Amino acid sequence: MAYVPIVPYADLEFADGYFGERLGSEAWDVLDNNTKAKALKHATKYIDTLPFIGTKTDTTLDEDKRPNQPREFPREGYTEIPDEVMEATCEAALAILNGDTLENLQTQAEVTSTSTGDASSSFDTTNRKIDINDGLISAMVLRLLHEWLIDPNVVRLERV
Repeated sequence: MAYVPIVPYADLEFADGYFGERLGSEAWDVLDNNTKAKALKHATKYIDTLPFIGTKTDTTLDEDKRPNQPREFPREGYTEIPDEVMEATCEAALAILNGDTLENLQTQAEVTSTSTGDASSSFDTTNRKIDINDGLISAMVLRLLHEWLIDPNVVRLERV
């Protein structure tokens, strides 16, 4: 089976326009187009791992048993990718470029005390960015995608 390239939710034209009006986008501004495209694809792949409400617009499979719609969006009968999803893709790409990956954020902890003699350090893991952002790599990604995300505090029961 051949590799199927990722088509990002936001293309370079959208992302460059978005970041052209955003403060703090220096990590994006200095990149070449190939690296920007990779960041958008990585961000899209990350977004597709999130738990969304509802279903994809097209849930059918092709002759190779692959989904006709490999990405999570569009959803529920819509044919277009919502602007908020494209903006969230840009924000996730920037977070990734700034080193805010899930792996980095899960291990990140605030230093609460240090010592020099016999080298000692204490860390507080209760206020990690990953926890504050409900498990997402960016608070802005959370705000942009909140209406499509399953609430992690709700338990759903189904009778079988």
